[in-house]
Amino acid sequence: MSELFLVNYKLNKGNRKDYIPEHIKDGEWMCFTYTHSLEKAHDIAKEMRKAGHEINVQLLYIGENGKVNV
Repeated sequence: MSELFLVNYKLNKGNRKDYIPEHIKDGEWMCFTYTHSLEKAHDIAKEMRKAGHEINVQLLYIGENGKVNV
């Protein structure tokens, strides 16, 4: 079984008019990135928190059959 860490953030569109589709609303949780390294996930989360984002690191297990277990 392998581990996968999702780095999720709470969206704050502000005045941004870039790549975020209109159907995604402020305050929704989005996946920023993923990694197999807990250390890397925590480093990314730390930097994003410094920038003012609300962050959550989520652990998923990938089983022998390729399915995800939370």
